[in-house]
Amino acid sequence: MRAAVFSRAAQRRVRDNDHTFFGGSIGMGLSVPHLLMILAIVVLVFDTKRLQGVGVDLGEAIKGFRKAVKESDKIEELKQS
Repeated sequence: MRAAVFSRAAQRRVRDNDHTFFGGSIGMGLSVPHLLMILAIVVLVFDTKRLQGVGVDLGEAIKGFRKAVKESDKIEELKQS
């Protein structure tokens, strides 16, 4: 009986602390207007061309990581055969 009460209390805590993007807050109470202001400041500080370069570099890094993971999986399959 005691475990069931704890379980309900834990579920209530998780539900009450659940932050959703479209619910108006994210993580530590940031709302969509706050995020838009932060994005505008970042664009003003770093310029769009520099941000584009960062995005390209990040995309290439992710592609490289995925390729390495696929190669690792293939090597593991060959070892198991």
